[in-house]
Amino acid sequence: MRILFFIVILAWLLMQPANYIFAQKQSTPLEAQAPPKQMEIGVLAGLGYNYQSGQYLPNLYFNQCKYCLFENGDDLGISLGVLFERDFNEYFKWGASFSYVSKSIEASYIKYDTVPIEINVNEYEDRAIPFRNIADFDIALLSFQPYIKWSPYDFVFVRLGLANSLVTISEVTQNKELLKFKDTLTTGEIVDVSIKGTDQNIVQIDKRTIPGINSLQFSIEPAIGFNFYLGNQLYISPLFNFSIPLTKLSTEQPDFAVNHWRFIVEFKLALTMRKFKL
Repeated sequence: MRILFFIVILAWLLMQPANYIFAQKQSTPLEAQAPPKQMEIGVLAGLGYNYQSGQYLPNLYFNQCKYCLFENGDDLGISLGVLFERDFNEYFKWGASFSYVSKSIEASYIKYDTVPIEINVNEYEDRAIPFRNIADFDIALLSFQPYIKWSPYDFVFVRLGLANSLVTISEVTQNKELLKFKDTLTTGEIVDVSIKGTDQNIVQIDKRTIPGINSLQFSIEPAIGFNFYLGNQLYISPLFNFSIPLTKLSTEQPDFAVNHWRFIVEFKLALTMRKFKL
């Protein structure tokens, strides 16, 4: 009898519409179905400008450069990396990038040094000779940057990220370059000027890891850019990115920092798409 009862109930259920057994949310005129969340992966390449803020004073650790002061250093910089993005909704995304960032700069200044020039045996005359003092900073980082992106329109976006970077290269090399090769003594004699002990015009006076380097760096990374849909779920996004350091580069140089900006191009593939296309 029980078996017959279950057979009747099962037969009755099977005769009902399928959506009665398996409930599924359907879009209605009053409640539209939510679009799928877009998810993208990609690569990025950027070229821009690194520039120094504050002063770098090697005399704090290098007594052979007692009056050296380097400021206004700059150089070209690059960024290369990969990225991932996913929708919160149609207007907001979250994402993260992992990239190699070159932040090398060169700073220099010209200073006149008093140099004794031999005019006779054991007789010297002090002359003011110009030298260019050069500091090359070789700095590179591996940077992980989570970010939030807002797209008020499909083709434009603004982004705010927090970069967490590990310093992988941090060397400073100091060179001295002779800028004057002949000089006129008080006697009227014209003499050749050279750096003692070498026939070169540039000599290296110091090379070392930047003292007191903070290996972990943090920075705020705002950006603005544009989206262009290329078809086949491919996008290209040029953007302008600016980096604001939150961490001192060196504990021994409290005013010294290296800022940068980049023009970056991102090439992205959408693994899933929203219903609309750009």
